[in-house]
Amino acid sequence: MFTDNNLTEFADRSDGGNSESRLRKALTGIIWASLLLAGIADVSAANYEFISIVNVFSNPSQAIPLQPRAIVIASGRKRFSSLPRNGRNALRRQFVYQTKVKIGGKIYFRLALGNFKSSSDAEAALKKLKSIFPDAWIYPRSKLERQKLRASLQKPERKNKIKPIAKPADSADELLARGRQAFLDENYARVITITDRIISMGNLEEVRAALELSGAARERQGKF
Repeated sequence: MFTDNNLTEFADRSDGGNSESRLRKALTGIIWASLLLAGIADVSAANYEFISIVNVFSNPSQAIPLQPRAIVIASGRKRFSSLPRNGRNALRRQFVYQTKVKIGGKIYFRLALGNFKSSSDAEAALKKLKSIFPDAWIYPRSKLERQKLRASLQKPERKNKIKPIAKPADSADELLARGRQAFLDENYARVITITDRIISMGNLEEVRAALELSGAARERQGKF
């Protein structure tokens, strides 16, 4: 199916000097008029209004430094949630991002690929893409798009903060065992610290044992 974008690209390729070029122009005009009458064509792709960068799908490092040209590989009224299935593995190795534009008062979402400095570079890439994306076309990035894209690429990557796993609280039995070991090590100050924690837990059996251990430690310290 022909779209406004196909027609724009077709017209741009005409070199205007020979009979073949004039024939192409004539055919383009006929198709364009037919689409207008049918209400299919809205407006030339050159008249689109850039709205925003939606997201970057892959390899943002390939966009540094940012160049003036890219290739639109897909366009539609619905937002793209992922890369197209056809050629997905190859696309993951390229710089691919999504834009939101307005054409004739309607919102469209576009998948744009590449970062080309010259028209020849873009044309060479387009030829390779045509077998997978026959409706792809080259377009110059607008000043606003370059600004928004540059800002998007400069945003620090969000990293999910890993919450530390909460250490389970020591049981009264474990604390009591540590307290007894500290007593054997003659670390009586530590014994008292540990037994105070056991007493604050309120477990009757362990509290009795802790009080006995604390009393023995204080006696060794000469505090009685």
